[in-house]
Amino acid sequence: LFPSHDRPYKDVEKKFSSIASSAEKEGEKVDKAFNKATTSISNSAEATRSELAETISFQKKIISELERQLGPLEAEFRRLNMATSDPRVMEARQKASQAFKDVKQELEGEKAALLELESQVKQNDAAHVSFRPTTP
Repeated sequence: LFPSHDRPYKDVEKKFSSIASSAEKEGEKVDKAFNKATTSISNSAEATRSELAETISFQKKIISELERQLGPLEAEFRRLNMATSDPRVMEARQKASQAFKDVKQELEGEKAALLELESQVKQNDAAHVSFRPTTP
C-alpha cells in the first residue's frame, strides 16, 4: 500500500490495518446481537399469535355453548301460554323471557369479544411482518 522506504507510512498502515480488523470484529458482534434481538422479537410475535389463537378457539366454544343454550330457552318461552291469567304461568313466562334475554345478551358480548380478538390477530400479523434474521 505504501512505499517501503517510508517508515512513518508503514506505522500508519499497521495502525490502519489494526483499526480495520477491530471494526470488522465489532461489526460481527453487532450482527450477532441484532440477529439475537430479531429472533427474540420474532419468537415473541409467534407466541402472541399462538396465545390469541388459543383464546379465539376458546371464545368460539363459549359462543357455541351459548347458542346451544339459547334454543331451549326460546322454546320454553314460546311454550308458555301468553293468554293465561294464571300467576304461576305468567311468572314462569317472565323468568323464561329474562333467561332468554340474559343468554342472548351474553352471546352478543362474546361475539363482540371474538371480533376484537380476530382484529388483534390481524394487527399483530401486520405489526410483525417479519423479524427473522437472514443468515449469510
